[in-house]
Amino acid sequence: MYTKVEIIPILKKNKPALSAKYPISELGLFGSFARGGYHEQSDIDILVDFNGRIDGFDYIRLAHEFEDLFKF
Repeated sequence: MYTKVEIIPILKKNKPALSAKYPISELGLFGSFARGGYHEQSDIDILVDFNGRIDGFDYIRLAHEFEDLFKF
């Protein structure tokens, strides 16, 4: 299981590569992991701010990339 202290550096490290593929301006963490109230069944809520349009297929691809980054 990840912690907030582990998740944020992973997002920061991968933002340049993800931004090269998708029009991402910001990545953030919200929800139970951000508050520190997560449990074993919690999911990781990632905020993505886009600086352009993204089609549905790219949106799904991006979601899969996040899943790959945070496999449990």
